[in-house]
Amino acid sequence: MYYYGLSINYCIMSMHVINPLFKYGGGNNHVTDFNGVDQYLDLGHATGLEFTNTQYDTTGVTVTAWVYFDSTACYGKPILTIGRQGTNQYYGMHCKTANTGKIQMHLMGLNSGVAGAGSNNRRTRVTTTYVVPVTTWTHIAWVFDGGVTSSTAAGWKIFINGVNQTTTNSGTNTNLTLDYVGDSRIGSDGKASGTIKYYGPGYLGDITIHQTALPEKAVKAQYDSNNNGIDWRQPTGTTINDYTAAHAATLKAWWRMGSPDGPATYPTIYEEVSMPSGYNGTMTNMSSGDIDPSPLW
Repeated sequence: MYYYGLSINYCIMSMHVINPLFKYGGGNNHVTDFNGVDQYLDLGHATGLEFTNTQYDTTGVTVTAWVYFDSTACYGKPILTIGRQGTNQYYGMHCKTANTGKIQMHLMGLNSGVAGAGSNNRRTRVTTTYVVPVTTWTHIAWVFDGGVTSSTAAGWKIFINGVNQTTTNSGTNTNLTLDYVGDSRIGSDGKASGTIKYYGPGYLGDITIHQTALPEKAVKAQYDSNNNGIDWRQPTGTTINDYTAAHAATLKAWWRMGSPDGPATYPTIYEEVSMPSGYNGTMTNMSSGDIDPSPLW
């Protein structure tokens, strides 16, 4: 069975063909359509998600997301930015694709107390060979397992559809101090000036942040769920029993990208952990038609 996901704003440019083999169940969850031009979710100044050097080095942090790229135009685009980049100065945590379509993870900040741009102001891991495909749903997990004070960030992992990928290190200055500036966003790097990048054209589904380095079995449990109506605030129980109550207790943010569980939909994508307050996403340059309410089976 095919589902044709047409958004009001975007159907002239693209028709999404969603197939059950694409591994995204949907359940009660929605997805949000991004045009790759100027659309994003503004999370405000999400200070509670601006984890410290110590938190990254001790508990670790895991970000997961379901992504669907219409084309390679999605390459080199941001997915989640916590503490945006400044004007040619790098700050915060970033989960994104590289220009080649590989998957990247960054922590950025000060080099010996000085802001700047480039490899001297970041820790980075990137998939060595894996390139994210287009026109199919992909589950990505970025696992920051320590590494702020390690020049190689050797503990960081990137999982694709539950499988740990080989990654390469770059950005190895030993004097990095993680720092944050400004708002956080889904689908935009939020540069203060210059060329701002936006996610898309494509869809984003479930996005979560856990304040722990989730083990491989828990990451695979998220993927195996097909995002089919699972409440990540609770352990998944007997059917997928590798995501435990201990893992659920570390969930700090969860965006269902238009779930009807929130007190409203457009123009707000609610963050489910602390709803109705919390790190809600304000849909920017978007319309209600960019929330797709149909389950993708």
